[in-house]
Amino acid sequence: MFPALLGEVAEPGTTFLELSGRRVSVRAVTEGENAGAVLHLMRVRYTGSEEDAAPFVAAHVEYLRHHHGEGTFVVSGQTVPSPEGGAIVACGVDRATVEAIAARDPFVAAGVAEYSITSIEVGRVHPALAALLT
Repeated sequence: MFPALLGEVAEPGTTFLELSGRRVSVRAVTEGENAGAVLHLMRVRYTGSEEDAAPFVAAHVEYLRHHHGEGTFVVSGQTVPSPEGGAIVACGVDRATVEAIAARDPFVAAGVAEYSITSIEVGRVHPALAALLT
């Protein structure tokens, strides 16, 4: 795909990439393992100021806790700089479900934030992350 980025292959299924001088192994996903898994990058942006969202932070944090507890959210956090909003990585659900989950965010219900969602069909995954995609 990007031959300039791909380095040597050490063993079947393992490729090394050079990222900022650091060598990182990436294992190709094989059929029957995680192939076809879909991740959703949920980007939340404030529609007004960060201060407008402040009264709804506690409810939003509870929303995050709930979906992390369900296993749907695997990563979430505030962007840097923080006034831009935040991002969530979701898995184990289809696009329609993740859209419904986003619509139930207290920030969205209060009209102080909106989501953009990018769905990613997994092609390669680091072994440390593979278990999250099952």
